[in-house]
Amino acid sequence: MQANALNILVAILLQNPMADKKKDIRSSISIVRHMSLKHYLVTKTIVFLLVTGFIAPAYPADSDESESDVYILIDLDDCFQSLDRLLEPENIERMRNGREEDMNRYHHGFGTWLRNNWGLWGGSHLARWFSDRGIYHPDDMSGIILRSYWRYLNKQPIRLDEQIRQYQEYWKNLESKKSAA
Repeated sequence: MQANALNILVAILLQNPMADKKKDIRSSISIVRHMSLKHYLVTKTIVFLLVTGFIAPAYPADSDESESDVYILIDLDDCFQSLDRLLEPENIERMRNGREEDMNRYHHGFGTWLRNNWGLWGGSHLARWFSDRGIYHPDDMSGIILRSYWRYLNKQPIRLDEQIRQYQEYWKNLESKKSAA
């Protein structure tokens, strides 16, 4: 029943992206009331991401590209262009006006979406691009994408080599601690 309620809620929200989402959410409250706390929090997170625009179709509705057209991201600049298209202007502005460290708060929501939908868990051209630079974990890849996007929005140097070095040092230190234990 709980999984069904979550599926129903998500289906309602995705069914008509132009519908009044607040009304749809209110009409679904009775479903959510019967969910466990864990499922409620997952649902609340999904609703938040949908309403704020952090979960969006791969291509905006006014795009000339059909949903069957798959654009394959190849590098960080490609990520910036794609994020510029995918994110709502108010979300881009929120990111731009925040601090660089604030991008960490997107790790579990929007970062998860990036990892899952951009093929960072393996096989994508983008994952191979990061791998060729010594970044192997999808969490690190999405972290670099998000931090770099903030720098791009704020016309700061990306300093990719520095970011890569920080992640590599983290893994090296972790391995050292494991070996010492």
